[in-house]
Amino acid sequence: MLKTKQTDSFKNCGKKLHEYEDRLTLSSRKSSKSPSSASPVDKAESKKTQTPCSGNKVGAQPGHSGHKRPLAELSATDEQVACLPDSCCSDCGGEVIANPAPSYRHQVFERPKPTLDITEYQLFYGRCQQCNTVSKGALPVVSPEVRWATITQLRGYAQWLVSPECT
Repeated sequence: MLKTKQTDSFKNCGKKLHEYEDRLTLSSRKSSKSPSSASPVDKAESKKTQTPCSGNKVGAQPGHSGHKRPLAELSATDEQVACLPDSCCSDCGGEVIANPAPSYRHQVFERPKPTLDITEYQLFYGRCQQCNTVSKGALPVVSPEVRWATITQLRGYAQWLVSPECT
């Protein structure tokens, strides 16, 4: 009888030991524990084991053709700026003669700033020479189509001003 009690208590101790060991292996990834409850050691180890799904390095992979804007014809550019090297060598101080053709071409495409057509209407007052009544000049009647075109132009200009390319 004593032997069975010892065996039972030994089994209970074994079960409790397994239960405690299972609790030790729990992490915030494997259980409902919050991530802030993980120890600094666990956090560092979890960062080491994270790898991309495919196993490839981040960025363009070998054989990728890339995406580039083709260079515009030289005649289509508005301005050409020659970036020549210094006339003296930075190593020995000797004379540097630049190549006649550029080694590299770099083009910057910028959206031109839109222009606004501004019309000023000047209204004048006048006085009648006979009855002395004051008269005022009137604005010309503008057709709704012209007004709408002006509104859409201003809206486009406002959108261009707030676009990220403008800043």
